[in-house]
Amino acid sequence: MDWDNFLAAVRRGDTKTVSLLINKVDPTSYYNTALATAFNNRDFLMIDVLIGNEDIRRVFISCEYVDKACHNRDIEMLRKMIDIPEFDRSCFNDYLLRKVYDDDAESVAFAINDVGVNPSYNNNEALILAIEEGNNNIVRILLEDPRINAGIDDNRALILTLSYIDQYPETKEDYVAILTYLLFDDNVDPSVDNDRALLYAAKYGSMQLLDRLLRDKRVNISAQKGQVLVEATDNEDMVRLLLSLPNTHFDFQGAVERAVAGGKLGVVKLLVGDRRVNPNTVYSDNTNVLLESAVERGYKDVFAFLVDKVDPATITPRLRDVALSIGDLGIVDVYDKKKGPFVPTSIVRRERPLPPPIAKSLYSPPSSPPSPSLPGVPVSNMLPSLSSIPPGGPPFKFSYY
Repeated sequence: MDWDNFLAAVRRGDTKTVSLLINKVDPTSYYNTALATAFNNRDFLMIDVLIGNEDIRRVFISCEYVDKACHNRDIEMLRKMIDIPEFDRSCFNDYLLRKVYDDDAESVAFAINDVGVNPSYNNNEALILAIEEGNNNIVRILLEDPRINAGIDDNRALILTLSYIDQYPETKEDYVAILTYLLFDDNVDPSVDNDRALLYAAKYGSMQLLDRLLRDKRVNISAQKGQVLVEATDNEDMVRLLLSLPNTHFDFQGAVERAVAGGKLGVVKLLVGDRRVNPNTVYSDNTNVLLESAVERGYKDVFAFLVDKVDPATITPRLRDVALSIGDLGIVDVYDKKKGPFVPTSIVRRERPLPPPIAKSLYSPPSSPPSPSLPGVPVSNMLPSLSSIPPGGPPFKFSYY
């Protein structure tokens, strides 16, 4: 039969026979087989003959065959497709999006650099998809292409990334990497959304990224009431850098309280050593806020440092009572041995807040109260701050956190 002879001629590369038979048989039943054979054999002479048929030509430039050529990294085959006037370049865009979704960095790079696919197609659709999927390597490849302007559409790429960092904590590292790539792109405005990028850079980023943002004139360093210093308290170098900046309005009290609560002794020393930081904020009973935070969390080293830096009037018996109640005799010992001169600064008073419900103490309270270990020594001598407690219990209630 003619179609058997036709397919046999395709397989052996007999273009003369194929040219004679191509119009004598119905191609609809076998044209895909014939084209696939020539395509897989990379028989370009045979392909030239086959695509003379309109039906076969339409299949050859379909997205199915574009994908096959891209998968094979067959640039010559792709060029042959592109040279056909009816070729629809949207197949390239579809291929790029599929590979972005698949997190196939190699194929994305091939499509952009070798095939010439425009990655900015449809308002950076590929970039937005890569961000949505958290594919940070793809984002890096896309941003390296000068045709991408990551700042278009009101900095949508950056705003989307900032929202995903909190929304998907399990992929936080990927989104922090994406945030870094975006913020090193000059087209991106880092001040959008009330300079939230600056806070995230301090909280999750690197010194290099923070330094870049601080040098950007579009960034308001004191945005959101100077919260950037608070967010940087996990990184001693960042805090040192921020404190070196002149004419800034940071949340110094929030920063030193965050550092104490996190047990960051190095950061606490930096902050307390800055003249703009007042360590003498107290509660209504004159108890020092920072000291109480250190005691409640069992940070003996932080407590030992602060106890010589604050106004002695703020070192109240409550601190000793709290340390005893959680069984931290080390802090009790530091309290009892406190000595040395001190030049007080101004004292700021405020109400003691309720402890957050989700926080927990680093130390478990003892199963029973400590009893005197020295015979003959009155309890009132060992625990002077507890001796004045009236019948019925202490005048305060302590919650562990």
